[in-house]
Amino acid sequence: MAFLNLIVCFSLVSACGTYIGNPEEDDEVQNSETPDDDGTTVNTPEDPNEISDKLFTLALTDAAVDDLSAFYITVASITVKSTDEDDVSIPVSVTDEINLLDYQGSDSILFAGTDDIPYGTYSEVRLVLSTESAPRALDLEGNEVAVSAPSATSSGIKITTEFEVTESGSSLTLDFDLRKSLKVTGNTIKLSPRIRAVSTEESFEINGSSSAIVACLYEASIEPDDDTGCDQSVSSANVKSGTFEIGFVAPGSYKIRYFNSDGSTSDSSSFEVTDSNVTINQ
Repeated sequence: MAFLNLIVCFSLVSACGTYIGNPEEDDEVQNSETPDDDGTTVNTPEDPNEISDKLFTLALTDAAVDDLSAFYITVASITVKSTDEDDVSIPVSVTDEINLLDYQGSDSILFAGTDDIPYGTYSEVRLVLSTESAPRALDLEGNEVAVSAPSATSSGIKITTEFEVTESGSSLTLDFDLRKSLKVTGNTIKLSPRIRAVSTEESFEINGSSSAIVACLYEASIEPDDDTGCDQSVSSANVKSGTFEIGFVAPGSYKIRYFNSDGSTSDSSSFEVTDSNVTINQ
């Protein structure tokens, strides 16, 4: 089985959103694009249970990953912790398996939401994955691949991120980023989640054209990786038919490293994401 490109490090990183790596069949994707007030095109999350009008919502997305055709998770429970250390349970609305690879780029799925949450500042989200419907993966030929994720199904995945819940509501998108979350040990994939949390309302899309095979997004001050594991990146995308799309990017200064099929790399100039989507062509 060809999983060499999945081998990644799983230490903690903090950048432009929040990353964490501290774990204590294919449905049609129905994301649609709608114009924002300023004319910017934004993607509307798939909302199978009509929870988008809840006071607080959570959505899932994923950065690109190589050598897998599907990666399924089932969320069993969610809690958020306020800065006063109070835990609030968030009902899970999507209790079936979610194929993370259905939600790449600026595609996402709303999977939890509630009106029953106090206003205030929160510092943590914790996801616990199901043991009865444990994480599983399919390779490019559709064969089942063993997945190990013991901590994610017991103590859960702790995501340290500060956010506000106000009367106008709040929505977070969690980027599971399988490219950085999976490590191969023998014939088993180990899930060590590296989840990036970002305010959905305050994030944008980067897209462009490229002759490369992978495009990885970095903070402008970060030295890019030498391999497509892109361990220090904010997010990444596979280039398909000469184009790429990276969604849910917080405002900031960035650059892109392109990985070419011959093993060479090239970097974009630094650019700013401020209040709209950005197009960067190689």
